[in-house]
Amino acid sequence: MPLSVAYPAQSVAYILGVMGAFVWFGEPITVWKVLGCLLIMAGVSLIGFAPRAS
Repeated sequence: MPLSVAYPAQSVAYILGVMGAFVWFGEPITVWKVLGCLLIMAGVSLIGFAPRAS
C-alpha cells in the first residue's frame, strides 16, 4: 500500500479513540466530536478514492 494512502488512513485511530472513550470511560460525544470524525472520514475517503498516478 502506498504511504500516501496508509498514513492518512492511520487517522481512523482518532475515531476509534473517541468511540473507546465513550464506551469505556463514559466521555460524552459532542456535536463537535461528531463533526470532527465526519471530516476525518471524508478526508480519508477522498484520499482512498483518488486516482492513482502511474
